[in-house]
Amino acid sequence: MTRSGDKTLSLEARDSFAVKKNADLFISIHANASTKRNMSGIETYYLNNATDRAAQKLASRENRASKKKVSDVEHILSTMLQNVDTVESRKLAIKVQGSLMKRMKKKYPGVKNRKVRSALFYVLVGAKCPAILVETSFISNPREEKLLRNKYYQDHLSIAIADGVKRYMRTQSASL
Repeated sequence: MTRSGDKTLSLEARDSFAVKKNADLFISIHANASTKRNMSGIETYYLNNATDRAAQKLASRENRASKKKVSDVEHILSTMLQNVDTVESRKLAIKVQGSLMKRMKKKYPGVKNRKVRSALFYVLVGAKCPAILVETSFISNPREEKLLRNKYYQDHLSIAIADGVKRYMRTQSASL
């Protein structure tokens, strides 16, 4: 965990923390937002070219929080390094999203599966390990905002993410 309290941590500091700790996995957990208040659902991203226009817009909005602008050379080098982890990041994203949908739909039948997507999220660039970004629900949607404030909903989200990680880790140990 990069922090235990409610404080802002730059995108660069999050990556740096993961690298310093020699993290095996990097999971960035967010509440999604949209100007369309009816947007809803849970989605999980891994770093790669954006799968669609909405993914591009979301990554662009999230990336504005970065204080650092990536030069063309840094971007190329980072992309080459990250490609090593892209396949594993995608596998992790699939396991986590699957676990989220299984658990959350059972407990909260109206939860929408926004699926696994890829995008160029700066927060995932420097992790140097399989990395995903989970959008847990839309804070801009009144119904989902209420759910996000609920301790039980938060607990179910965290248990589902942990279960997805366990499922991913089992596939890793099986392939050794």
